[in-house]
Parts: sequence; C-alpha cells; structure tokens
Amino acid sequence: MPTRLTCALLLLVVVVGVACPIGAADAPPAARKVRVLVWDEQQPTQKQAYGEKFLGQTIADHLAKNPALEVTSVGMPPKGEVDKDPALTAEALEKVDVLIWWGHARHREVSWETADRIVDRIKRNKLALVAIHSAHWASPFVRAMNAKTVEQALASLPEADRAAAKVN
Repeated sequence: MPTRLTCALLLLVVVVGVACPIGAADAPPAARKVRVLVWDEQQPTQKQAYGEKFLGQTIADHLAKNPALEVTSVGMPPKGEVDKDPALTAEALEKVDVLIWWGHARHREVSWETADRIVDRIKRNKLALVAIHSAHWASPFVRAMNAKTVEQALASLPEADRAAAKVN
C-alpha cells in the first residue's frame, strides 16, 4: 500500500507533467528537461516528519528520479533577506518552467514585487506554479489569484467597456 507521501508526490509529478509550459524556451521541448524549482520555507519542525531533510528536499529528491526533469531545491533565506533570494530574481526565474512553492508561516516576508515577477511569468505562459501546504497565503499565490480574478472580471464586461473599467 503506497504511503500518503508517495501518493502526494505521484500527484505532483502528474501535475508537473501536465502543467509545465515547456514549448516557449530556446530548445525544442523534446531536446531539454523540464526545469523544476522546489522553493521551501524549511520550517525546523519539518525534520520531525522527514528525517534529516526538509519537505522541499524530499519532494526534489523524488522528482529528480524522473530523467525528464531537472530539479533544484532551495530554502527560504533568513528573515530580512527574502527579496534578495537569488532563486527568485528575474534572471533566475527565466530558467524555471515549474515552481513548486511550500510555505507556512513566513508568507509576508516575500514582497509583492517578488510575487509579481513570478505572476508575470505565469501570465506569459512561461511558468507553472504549484502551491502546496498552506501556500494559499503565499505572496505569489495570492497575487496570481488576484490577477486571475481581475482578468475574469474584465472578461465578463463587453469588450468596448473593458478599457475604461477600473477593478478595485
């Protein structure tokens, strides 16, 4: 009988395989691996459940077994340094197809500007975001859902009214 973690990771692999926008990169999709970044808040209590590793490292290790994936795992920087995170710069995000985001307690340390960089890539169909655990409060997920809501609200208006509409 598979464990819950195995089932969750299998579902994640399926999501990554289906949701990843690999067609827009410089190499043809068949010629390169899907680039996955597992970004993990790394709460110390995770080690109680996952041994010497954090959850993000456990997910990354499992996904790395798939030869079609190039997987990197990073931890959230110390308080006050999150927006300097080299994994979340515009240049670094250009090298990622799928961002798996685990967060729990430090969501507001990620600025709206950093989240908007991620959302910009999502909107350009260059990045898939997989938000796990309580990442529904994470800045990138909140901004992505806000952007989708605005898009849907504007789409509900007649085309002639959209340019003048203001969404508050």
